[in-house]
Amino acid sequence: MKLRILDTTLEGGEPKQYASSYLVNDVLAVDAGCLGFWRSPDDQAGIRHILITHTHLDHIASLPMFIENAYRPELDSVTVYGLPETMDALQRHIFNDVIWPDFVRITMGGKPFVRLQPIKVREPFQVAGLVVSAIRVDHIVPTCGFIVTDQRSTIIFGADSGPTRQLWEAAHGTPRPRAVVLEACFPNSM
Repeated sequence: MKLRILDTTLEGGEPKQYASSYLVNDVLAVDAGCLGFWRSPDDQAGIRHILITHTHLDHIASLPMFIENAYRPELDSVTVYGLPETMDALQRHIFNDVIWPDFVRITMGGKPFVRLQPIKVREPFQVAGLVVSAIRVDHIVPTCGFIVTDQRSTIIFGADSGPTRQLWEAAHGTPRPRAVVLEACFPNSM
């Protein structure tokens, strides 16, 4: 598997990480903090699936712009996956015709602009040729980490989390772990 960490610095600046967005095999995004600002809309259109760990702004900030940029009538709708509480929060607080147009309600050419797909914890599902498992982690809002595998190798996304045994227990025994992505958003002094 190929993992790309998207930086949040405009072109030419020193790379910095202020928001979370990762790409797996250039087709599956994990979080959308800066995804909607990455490269061009044509590049973004190749991504049809997004896993959202939780609803804090550094993980969803550019999601509305990404969905608008990536929409192509000839392609399947972008599908956003997350815990039921996460999907509900996106619908109520972002895609509500107040903060942003209700892309869930809007249909273009007979198909939805975007699909919000609630997922169940510890029930693997297939996305873009990969198997994904969501594991709850400890955070102030409902949050899940993701274990993503192609059955030959595995990437573990820890999300924002305090100590978590469940994620590591679930990751133990996965095929050839190749990367663990953890977030550290505060300096060690805090």
